[in-house]
Amino acid sequence: MQNYQEKDEAKKEAFNKSLAEARAAEANRKAEETVAEAATGRNNNTSNKGTQTVKVSDFNMPFVSMVVFMVKWAIASIPAILILMVLFAIFGGLILGIFATLAAFY
Repeated sequence: MQNYQEKDEAKKEAFNKSLAEARAAEANRKAEETVAEAATGRNNNTSNKGTQTVKVSDFNMPFVSMVVFMVKWAIASIPAILILMVLFAIFGGLILGIFATLAAFY
């Protein structure tokens, strides 16, 4: 009877030892992943869990910098205005042509 108990104890000890080794290996793997993520310096979390809404109430920008920014903004909008003018001319001409053709039938 004691021989079976000794075998059971040996099995339990072997199981506990292998379980401890597996836990240590898992802890080492997680630690290596954490170090690798920290080394890359980026967070690969692309989910929206835990996002927070931010409301900006004020920002401090010198007046001269704001004027320069607004002048650059106005200059950058010129090509967009030109493109919109061309598109309106094309679509306006098409619509005008359709209505002129329809008016010729009446």
